[in-house]
Amino acid sequence: MKGAVEEAERIVASSPNYYMPQQFKNPANPEIHFKTTGPEIWEQTNGAIDVLVSGVEQEGPSRVCHDILKEKEKKDYQCCC
Repeated sequence: MKGAVEEAERIVASSPNYYMPQQFKNPANPEIHFKTTGPEIWEQTNGAIDVLVSGVEQEGPSRVCHDILKEKEKKDYQCCC
């Protein structure tokens, strides 16, 4: 992933017409998932979630999986990225 981000930064630096939102550096990214995505997953599964699989670039949902399930004191779960 590091190489992909570095390449994107190189491309953005090549022209003032390009913009990179910086989802990995934006603290609001995982925060909004904690406030919205996590509760939605919990509600949609009626708290019966055992496994969440997300793309490796999806730091927000994968972190939310851990944080929400920890908050709900769900002991037996897996987060797979």
